[in-house]
Amino acid sequence: MSLSKKIKENQLSFIIFIIISINSLISIYNIGLKSLLEDYYTSLYVVNYNFGYSSRLFIGSIFSLFFKDGPSFETLFIILLIIYFIICLFFSLIVNKYLKDTNYEYLKLYIILLSSSPFFMGILDFFGIVDMFWVFIIMFSLWAVDKKNVRWLVPITCVIGMAIHEYFTITYMVPCAIMIYHQFAKKPTVSNFVYISLSALLLAAASYYFLFLGSETMKITANELFDYVKNRTIIQEDTYGEIYVKSIFFWKENPLSIHNVNPEDITYMTYIKVLIREYTASSSKYVRSIILFILSSGLISFPFTWIFTKAFIFEKSALKKITYLVSLSIIFLGIIYQFVSTDDTRFMFHFIIMIIFLLLFMVKEKEKIFIAKYTELSDKLNQPIVVITILLVTKFLFSGVVN
Repeated sequence: MSLSKKIKENQLSFIIFIIISINSLISIYNIGLKSLLEDYYTSLYVVNYNFGYSSRLFIGSIFSLFFKDGPSFETLFIILLIIYFIICLFFSLIVNKYLKDTNYEYLKLYIILLSSSPFFMGILDFFGIVDMFWVFIIMFSLWAVDKKNVRWLVPITCVIGMAIHEYFTITYMVPCAIMIYHQFAKKPTVSNFVYISLSALLLAAASYYFLFLGSETMKITANELFDYVKNRTIIQEDTYGEIYVKSIFFWKENPLSIHNVNPEDITYMTYIKVLIREYTASSSKYVRSIILFILSSGLISFPFTWIFTKAFIFEKSALKKITYLVSLSIIFLGIIYQFVSTDDTRFMFHFIIMIIFLLLFMVKEKEKIFIAKYTELSDKLNQPIVVITILLVTKFLFSGVVN
């Protein structure tokens, strides 16, 4: 194969990776290299399964295999930065893999647009939080879900996603579950029914465990854990650092303890309600942020929403209709993210990734109704008024209005 042909085949991958890399370097420069990794995030890489079997301990357990007393701050920073750019590279390669031999020119431009938006760099605003590792799981799932010998690893990797962070249940588990279910929808055989049934049981059981039971397995107190973290990281012994460490591994400790609530009377749903009341809806700043991000997510997801809504309406197969309907739930999840966490840009990044991978999944599956509605939307894009609208939307997205 000639060099020019290799370049052409990987052109999209090259473009996306260069754009992401340049934007990432600009973001890193703006944030500041020294302040990119917050000291309290280092706690996520030293706490391991010796202390219990709850969510958020998986990555720390992996790092503990190589760093007995925990990695130094500098070492951890370098490792995470390398991993971040590996994620960006793999993402670019995956997009190129499924689009390079297609005529989805508008979809290519759409993904380039999303990759160029300030929101795609949102993970750098919270650099070091372990859910950056989720992207590996959805990339693997897209590749493996229709392969007979390895598809059983998809639900297993989803369990790993929950072990990384329990919010996986309302983020990447949804598109991964859609990919699993669609194998039965397109070919309703006994083997595929067994596959989705066992996958559903495993994911339901794992979700229940990590959301409601895992935290009860911790073998030490929150104060003892904080002392352990202090001795292995550079975390500052201030009020916020202590609250952060205790709340991520012992969600009953904070913020509820501030309000003199008996930890024994706290349920996970109570915890979520308090987060929304005391943090997300506590000031006009956060409310304004939520409104702006809902508007942004609506603009970002419009092409996706239009195609999948039309596909749901015109799809004749009842089983495939479910695929499109559940895929649209991603839009509502994007709103939920803003209410259960003040980490808005962080979850907007995941929102974008999920939309892109559901689109890539339909391209991979070569669903006729999806192709038809994509083509219909592409034809509409030739209208001048639509092009002007896209330019205005692009300007809004690139402006970083919520930053």
